[in-house]
Amino acid sequence: MAEQQDPTSPNYHKWLTPEEYGSQFGLSQNDVSKITKWLESKGFTVISVAGGRNSIVFSGTARQIETAFQAEIHRYKIGGEEHFANSSPLKIPAAWSGVIIGVRGLNS
Repeated sequence: MAEQQDPTSPNYHKWLTPEEYGSQFGLSQNDVSKITKWLESKGFTVISVAGGRNSIVFSGTARQIETAFQAEIHRYKIGGEEHFANSSPLKIPAAWSGVIIGVRGLNS
């Protein structure tokens, strides 16, 4: 990083593309494939994998989330508006411990 900010360096302002970032710092293609197959086996639709291989966008139902991640999803009424959120923490399967660090977008 210091070379990237040093005008005398050949790496000055040489930015990584998302794909270069993924190759150096992202999940392995093997892990990405295993996770996307697992998600699909649970009924989720995989929408995209980030070029940096650091996130996977997927969609599914509340029931699929509850089953796959052993978490309850509830509806809440706040200030007259209905919202949804998980009421218990998600449980990441042991096989993905250290690979998956979180799931976002489970609330409105």
